[in-house]
Amino acid sequence: MKAIALFLFASAATHAAEVPYTSGGIGLESREEMREVAPNYNLHLVFSQADGAYVANVAVEVKTTEGASLLRAVAEGPWLYAKLPPGTYVVTAEQNGASITKRVSLASSKPATLHYTWASGDEAPREPRESDAR
Repeated sequence: MKAIALFLFASAATHAAEVPYTSGGIGLESREEMREVAPNYNLHLVFSQADGAYVANVAVEVKTTEGASLLRAVAEGPWLYAKLPPGTYVVTAEQNGASITKRVSLASSKPATLHYTWASGDEAPREPRESDAR
């Protein structure tokens, strides 16, 4: 658990707004650690493909509704948790060049969970081929 606390401190220190966050969820041990710390965060993000497979290495940006960036991070696993003051935020997640943006209103008493789902690998957009025109 000390490693998580040190990671949280290091992550927060790298951002001007000092928004505490953590990410993970790959492997049983990491999922258990994330479940333990979840109550400390009021924004929970979950990343997956349409086929249900979890996605990691997702670029995340949290902004105020006025456009000020509060957090820029890359999720190391399918879950990213952040602790923000109550208010409304715009959260963008990008994976393999495809961005999804959502608005969320956070209260101090109950966490909000946003699910981001991208097309599965075989459903991903592709460049048109010459054979498509036939």
